[in-house]
Amino acid sequence: MKLKDLFPLLLPALLGLVSCNKESPEQYPRAQTLYLGAFDLKPITTLDPLDSNPNWPIGLHSGLIYETLFDFRPSSGRMEPLLAKTMEHTPVGIELELDPRAAWSNGMQITASDVAYSLQLQNRAAFPQISVFDDGHLLIPISPARNNFHEISRLLCIIPILPAQIASMKKGPDSLRVSSGPYRIYKVFQDKIVLKRNDKYWGVVLHQGHLPAPRFIIHSLYNGPQHIAASMQKGYLDMTPGNTDITWNHLLFHTGREPFKNAQFRNALIPAFAPTADLAKASALLTAAHYPKDTSGIRLDPAGKPLRSISIRIDPGYPELLKQSIQQRFSTLGFTLRPVDSIADLHLEQFTLPNSPSIEIQHISHLLANSQNPHAAQLLKMVQAGVPAPLQDSLMQELNQILLADAPAILFTDSLQQINLPTNRYWKNIIPGDLLLSLWSIRPF
Repeated sequence: MKLKDLFPLLLPALLGLVSCNKESPEQYPRAQTLYLGAFDLKPITTLDPLDSNPNWPIGLHSGLIYETLFDFRPSSGRMEPLLAKTMEHTPVGIELELDPRAAWSNGMQITASDVAYSLQLQNRAAFPQISVFDDGHLLIPISPARNNFHEISRLLCIIPILPAQIASMKKGPDSLRVSSGPYRIYKVFQDKIVLKRNDKYWGVVLHQGHLPAPRFIIHSLYNGPQHIAASMQKGYLDMTPGNTDITWNHLLFHTGREPFKNAQFRNALIPAFAPTADLAKASALLTAAHYPKDTSGIRLDPAGKPLRSISIRIDPGYPELLKQSIQQRFSTLGFTLRPVDSIADLHLEQFTLPNSPSIEIQHISHLLANSQNPHAAQLLKMVQAGVPAPLQDSLMQELNQILLADAPAILFTDSLQQINLPTNRYWKNIIPGDLLLSLWSIRPF
């Protein structure tokens, strides 16, 4: 549905296209209105759910108009039930059970047929076959050859579920009136979209009977980062998507070279890079691993010969103070550190992943790529192929134990990176990077 096709539904909005200034600010009380920006940067052209790239909030993973089966929470890293009640990984595939309380805004129950239609409409390659049962259950076969369990899990968190009859609704005003989310399209302008809370939202049962706090949500278009930053500072804008990527700082060991082939040697270095560095403990552990110091403070190998210099490659962007700190720690331990730009004994890297249900597996896979442990590689292959939840938990515990024992890298910082943090000038308890959860946590000042 292009913007011109919304005339029967959005007549007041189309009048607003002529002059947005005719709207009264009192129409949207500040204590009831959440102002958003940068969730969509492109001009407002279509709100058609069947379009390949509709404007916010109709597209992937908005959850405000059309909901997903699960909500991935960046703050906790967990998939929380939304339209789906349960998900079970079985030997034949993923079994889904819908929440029987989930309903469209016209009161009709959301069905397994709606889910199958929506998943195949938006990604038939990932969902070539779905078995639908009358009792609200679905079976999604998993291909062992493609190892696509984790990709399927991700898609279940971002693909919006549409009514199976939406194609026949497309030419009438009901195409946007039948939705499942906590908000409805209220008005559309050239530079902003106004949403109004659906006070009959079925999902209050998931929130102890409470509706989301804001009565209105207004998303505006901005000219660029500077315009957004200024609006945040002045309190005109309450929240942006932010960046919920997780970034780790690793000191990777080249485990194919001596002395880093020795796991005891690698483990001995860990105390030197703990949050409270303990160089004395690291030195003692190195000595216990048969790498003592001589009388001049030079570190020796097990044969009693001075260790060669250790090469280190440092990715761009690290501050000089951090580089100097690493250099000083190795020097105190009796090593000579030599910076290089090629393959090295040590690699200081900043490793970033988008927060998703499979982030822990991706992180472990990255670290184990630097390990020489064939058993760990076999376990990782099993996890990536997808196994039932109890077995996966057991395999992940074993993989983490292997990482601790093998120490293919030192993790010396771990932080959730956020940009464009909320101003919290008019709303408190905003959860950065998590709009849906924030709608129930926030309260006006």
